[in-house]
Amino acid sequence: MRKKILAIYTGEHSVLAAVITITGLVALSTAGIIIIKTTTSGSDVTASTTPAQTSETASTLKETTSKAETTAEETTTEEITTEEPTTEEPTTEEPTTEAPTEPPTTKKVPETIPIEEISTVAQKEAEKFDAQEEARKELAKEPVTEKPTPKPTETATEKPTEPPKVSETAKIVTGIDISHWQSDRGKINWTQVKNDGIDYVIIKAAGRSISSSGSLYEDTAFKENIEGVLAAGIPVGVYFFSQALTEQEAREEASLILGLIKDYKITYPVVFDWETSSGYRTYTAGLSKAKMNSIASTFCDMVKAAGYTPMVYGNGWDLICRYDFDSLAAKYKIWLARYPVNYGGRIRYKVGDALPSGNYIPSTYQMWQYCSDGAVNGINGNVDVNVSFFSYSGTEVPTSAIKIDIPNNTITTNAGTAVNLMEGVTGFNTAGLEITDSITVTVNNSAGEAVTQEIAFNSSGTYTVSYSLRDFTGATKTVTATLIVRDAPVITLTTDTLIVKSSDAPAFIAHINDDTLKEYILSATDFEGNDISSNVTVVCDNALEQMLQSGKADLGTYTITFSVDDGTGLSTSCVLTVTITDKETSTSETASSSETTTWQETTSSPENTAPETTSPAETTTPVETTFLSESTTPAETTSHSENTTPLEAATLPDSTTVPLEYDNSSDNDE
Repeated sequence: MRKKILAIYTGEHSVLAAVITITGLVALSTAGIIIIKTTTSGSDVTASTTPAQTSETASTLKETTSKAETTAEETTTEEITTEEPTTEEPTTEEPTTEAPTEPPTTKKVPETIPIEEISTVAQKEAEKFDAQEEARKELAKEPVTEKPTPKPTETATEKPTEPPKVSETAKIVTGIDISHWQSDRGKINWTQVKNDGIDYVIIKAAGRSISSSGSLYEDTAFKENIEGVLAAGIPVGVYFFSQALTEQEAREEASLILGLIKDYKITYPVVFDWETSSGYRTYTAGLSKAKMNSIASTFCDMVKAAGYTPMVYGNGWDLICRYDFDSLAAKYKIWLARYPVNYGGRIRYKVGDALPSGNYIPSTYQMWQYCSDGAVNGINGNVDVNVSFFSYSGTEVPTSAIKIDIPNNTITTNAGTAVNLMEGVTGFNTAGLEITDSITVTVNNSAGEAVTQEIAFNSSGTYTVSYSLRDFTGATKTVTATLIVRDAPVITLTTDTLIVKSSDAPAFIAHINDDTLKEYILSATDFEGNDISSNVTVVCDNALEQMLQSGKADLGTYTITFSVDDGTGLSTSCVLTVTITDKETSTSETASSSETTTWQETTSSPENTAPETTSPAETTTPVETTFLSESTTPAETTSHSENTTPLEAATLPDSTTVPLEYDNSSDNDE
């Protein structure tokens, strides 16, 4: 519309335009509808009206610009009232001298009315939208009552004051976001706001017009709001209402907001609030996801470089469908707008409440705007209310509010026996809601390599179990436990088969007791290789037990069972088979297997004299064998076998007296 007006003033019909202009100005001035100040060669000409008429006119204009209907009449009004004031210089051409068709005014009027001289110009601004219904709120139009801030250069000309040093902490806090809309309803009492449980405030600092010109402006109440909030001791963040279509425009927006906040203590994020709806300059831009990410990143990276925390605001549909969200959320904090029906007025979010659900809910967000019609003491009318799942402090070390509870730090099982690693494990997110199902479990062996649970449960060893959780804020938590997969202990005997000749059977029976039987144990270890031989128990079968009690040996095969428990519930056993036979067993036969031993009794005289030889049948008690001194000759040693090979001291137990000896064929001297 402005272009059309200027074309009339500067085009081929300029003479007619001058006539129409002069006539119109006289009529409007007489009716008292608008104030127009014109300048002509050093003299000011003002068409005035009464204060009451001016107030009524401004009120009518504001009401008109706040409606959201899309009638033809309002569309025309939008084109006129949303134009940003320009910096064009007034034309220096002299007014036409052609006689007007109406009685001429006595006041000299310029041919062109400079746009910047019009004192009332409406400026549209996008209001927050209802994300619950996935639709925008009715558009709100923001009148501009003061000269807008000119567009900044590509980079800020003045280095911002260094932001305060703060640390992020895990704490759920309640906040509001405001603009001039709240201040326009009356002065805000920030002390009452703080006392009403508001922990932080996000203030609109500036924006870009939704019109095609995309003029930059400062929010008319920014200075008043931020100084009032800080004076009340409430932490503050800021947002920019963006209509950027290019990276260059994003730079302009970041430069403007950084310049506005450089002298204030900003502890909460600096937010990129890009919005669109029918009638916005962004609506038909057709920006790709890659382009949207690039525009947002340009703004956010400048904010980050200046020392502030960047954040991106949007409803679920915009965040997911307009951006490459995963890439965006990996770099910046996310502020989600979603309005469930159960909030509004004095009803606020509390720890443990359900989180947003349904379609178009992003996987990650750290702040949630859950209603636009909240009621807060000290503010007239509705206000947006938010919950932040983080806060800031100057001294605290950042922590995570996510919690994973595990019943035991050590889990023990036996090889081949699987256990439920999630038994008794629970997880809670930052909002205090249980999300145990979201916990992931990984198992690593002693070398740090990831293995499947199946492999771990079937292979003895010590493993590390990691429980990890990532919640909607992007925060993570990991706790670990030790998994011990035990294998059964191992018993190794000196032999598993013992052959006893019938002639030696009485002596063998007399020889057997708990201590002598343990001489057959070579080793007993648990799955970690620890010696547990002292835990071994020995049990003879019933038949052999009866022979031991009666002292009478019978031909046959008997078993002696060796068992051990590792002290953790794992046990194992092995069997020594004893065969009493009247058959002769040759050395070659017994030597064929290292696991078969022929039991023999060996005796010697304690006085180094040739002892009497007694047949096995005549022996009723075991014959003790005394260690020989170095002077004892082999001929002085008598045994029940024909083997006269002298016993080596290394093969004898650590005792000076041995009830009986057995001859292991694998140890025979060749």
